Amino acid sequence: MSGQMEVDKILGSLKEKREQVVNRINALQKDRRRKGGPISPDFAEQVVEVENDEVVDAIDDLERRELSQIDEAIARVNNGDYGICRNCGEQIPEKRLIALPTAFNCINCSN
Repeated sequence: MSGQMEVDKILGSLKEKREQVVNRINALQKDRRRKGGPISPDFAEQVVEVENDEVVDAIDDLERRELSQIDEAIARVNNGDYGICRNCGEQIPEKRLIALPTAFNCINCSN
């Protein structure tokens, strides 16, 4: 990366995004606890409840993966490895890091 100021800006953005993701995960957990009651005796309603639970589980899984990627990017910043492609060791272009701050490969190695 060209400058420490840009890395600091991206790090701030990553931390802000992390907080948003954690808040969404917490909201999903609260929703799950609220729905902890008995399943409806109506079969059609049971199907809807199960489908909703599956959607919530899928969203939770996506959020947790995103959180993991953000945490990895923050760790790379702290270790001084941020912006270096894990595969080829070349510098990841600044434009790519601005567009996708959690990128760990350059465009060539991502394909």
